[in-house]
Amino acid sequence: MKQDSLAQAVSISLVKKTLDSSKEDSQNLIKMMELSTNPNLGSNLDVKA
Repeated sequence: MKQDSLAQAVSISLVKKTLDSSKEDSQNLIKMMELSTNPNLGSNLDVKA
């Protein structure tokens, strides 16, 4: 019985960790998409010798 409880607790913990990781990845993706809204930003580089 205790093994079943432990297995269930581990499974729940793993699912929570996976959800947290997915949420963080989603937030990072949204941030990257927001930064890419200006397609000309960073396309030119002025070099003076």
